[in-house]
Amino acid sequence: MLSKIKLRKKAYEFIYQKAEELETKESYRIDKYIEETDIVNLDDLDKLKRGIADPSNELVSILKRILRPVAGDIEIEGYLVKPFHTNCKQ
Repeated sequence: MLSKIKLRKKAYEFIYQKAEELETKESYRIDKYIEETDIVNLDDLDKLKRGIADPSNELVSILKRILRPVAGDIEIEGYLVKPFHTNCKQ
């Protein structure tokens, strides 16, 4: 079983990988997938990267919209939701 810190870092790596995939899609237009009020909190991403905080519900919701062209909801939840709802070591 992975520690919470490793799970958080793995979640960040997933986000980073999918964001890179978005950059390579010629037809991707971010404005088609997010609303004007959707702003990714960089502090939340930094905490996730350092392994000190779980992904917030707000972050997951925004990323589901932003990453839609390269990842489905089930895949996103598999990295950003489900691992944090099981018993893990701190």
